[in-house]
Amino acid sequence: EDSRCPPGVQCVWAGKLSYRFSIRRAGAAPETFTLSPGAPQATPKAVDGRRIVLDEASIPAPPAPGTSLVYRASIRIVSSNQPTTP
Repeated sequence: EDSRCPPGVQCVWAGKLSYRFSIRRAGAAPETFTLSPGAPQATPKAVDGRRIVLDEASIPAPPAPGTSLVYRASIRIVSSNQPTTP
């Protein structure tokens, strides 16, 4: 989801960006979770207590009006006691 305000446009609301992921462990149903700049980490059961952290530096700027953007995100899987900063 990307409802962020594009450059050069005056918006009443700044908007929101979020990425939805699915992860599946062998023999289990897929588990879906969402990461966003406001909530950059999740702990799905499939990663055994580790955290999946969104690399916020990899988030592209909002696209200009009338243009498209290829949405890519970098994530890291870290142990539960590892800091989230790179």
